[in-house]
Amino acid sequence: MEEANTKITRLLGNRWLSHILFWLGVLLSYPILSLGMEQSFSGAVIIKLFYLPTQLIAAYLLVYYQLPKLLYPGRYVAFIFSLLLSFYLLSTLTHGIIDHLLIPNFAPEAERTNWQDIFFRFQQIDAFYVIWVYWVAVAFASLKLIKQSFERKAAIEELEKEKIQVELDTLQAQLHPRFLSNTLKTIHRLSLEQSDAAPELIASLSDMLDYMLYQTQSKTVPLAQEVEILQTFFEIEALRQNGNMSLHLAWPEEVNGAQIKPLLLFSMVENALVQEDRSKQEDFEFSYQMDYRDQELTVTIKSTQVRSNYAEEPTALQQQLNWFYPDLHQLHWKAEPNRLHANLNVQL
Repeated sequence: MEEANTKITRLLGNRWLSHILFWLGVLLSYPILSLGMEQSFSGAVIIKLFYLPTQLIAAYLLVYYQLPKLLYPGRYVAFIFSLLLSFYLLSTLTHGIIDHLLIPNFAPEAERTNWQDIFFRFQQIDAFYVIWVYWVAVAFASLKLIKQSFERKAAIEELEKEKIQVELDTLQAQLHPRFLSNTLKTIHRLSLEQSDAAPELIASLSDMLDYMLYQTQSKTVPLAQEVEILQTFFEIEALRQNGNMSLHLAWPEEVNGAQIKPLLLFSMVENALVQEDRSKQEDFEFSYQMDYRDQELTVTIKSTQVRSNYAEEPTALQQQLNWFYPDLHQLHWKAEPNRLHANLNVQL
């Protein structure tokens, strides 16, 4: 449905093409409707051509002057006066074209109305000419309104996309400072302890920052790459916890070239781990299991880490899932004071 709307919007957005198609349809409307009558197709086209000038004037006058310049700004009296005046002038002009240009060439024996009566006596036939001229103007105005509706809808959708993308970029950027701050504190601690793990941690941090700052600019990344960076993250986190965390990891054997939104899984882990000072934490177990089958990704996290705000929902993660995988995900998040069980299913 969205793709169809996009195609319609593109077609209507091409002004010259849409106008040509519209007037071609108007030109052919009478000949097509008259196929069942005793009239040739070419003759019907010629007759229609004599109505076309006043229909053109009426349509463009209504759409580009009377509606935007008079009706929309609230100049109702001027709009009504202009509309009635155009009714009179264009119907009489059409009457004159038919009686003095069309009839003399195609039915010279037919009775005609003189110019004085045409302009100064509004006859019943003139009411027919008003309808015949202005049905085209009304159709043209309706299509114009439909086009504007599609354009407004497309503009609103684009603004919504930009707004949500900015929000997601902001949420994603919030991961970087917190992760970087915690890791730098760990590096500082390991340096003071003169630990051999410090250089390894710095190298891992470099890989993480390269991924976060540069490689996540793409709309999607390989799931294998996301798994690799998560493994690096857990290596860093194990060093940061310095023995407080008993870590259990399980990864899929094959991901078959699957693609995923960058840092989505990292965001889930960030929400699952309580970012507190190591010395204030009790020992806990943290289990992370990932499975991928038939384009369905399943992530299960279990943790016994003590958390003070255990009822908090992962709002940032939920927003990302709602935007990137609407109707294609299920997230279950159950947190207790010293226990967390989270499960995510995503159809990639």
